[in-house]
Amino acid sequence: MAEASTSSARKRNRLSNYTPSELTMLADEVKCRSHILFGSFSSSITNQTKLKEWDAIAAKISACSSVERTGAQLRKKWNDYKSQVKRRAMDVRKESSKTGGGPAPVPLTDLEFKVVSLIPQCQIEGITGGLESEVDEIFQTLNMVSDSGLPTEDYFDSAFTSDERKSNETPGMLN
Repeated sequence: MAEASTSSARKRNRLSNYTPSELTMLADEVKCRSHILFGSFSSSITNQTKLKEWDAIAAKISACSSVERTGAQLRKKWNDYKSQVKRRAMDVRKESSKTGGGPAPVPLTDLEFKVVSLIPQCQIEGITGGLESEVDEIFQTLNMVSDSGLPTEDYFDSAFTSDERKSNETPGMLN
């Protein structure tokens, strides 16, 4: 019985969900301070400086809200929300490029557009014309296989270097 009372005493109270006004204020503050929050470390931008900026944002949001939030909580919320918006932006982009019938995808909200504007475009759309290195290697290997499915001379030439070929030759054979 004593264990049940101690476990309920340690139970953590959940904070309320973020309101749209808190999220809008968070996005505005992050946009204003992005050069410090996401900038490269230097003699003037240290980890302590970044933590102080998150705490300043928390103080500003907590002043306008009924819930006290810490800088660490806001940093986690920003990363989670940014990831969620990025995934949604990619889904909207993918759905809008599809052909055929069906309803149009729900467009991004103003707040989501604001968050997307802070994310580098290549993280959402990918690098245009880029291939993964493994894919390029597969295409090179496929070009070394003939239509009949048998490897071509290029395949065997690439499999052995000239030194390996010399060591594999039998003595007395003429080149």
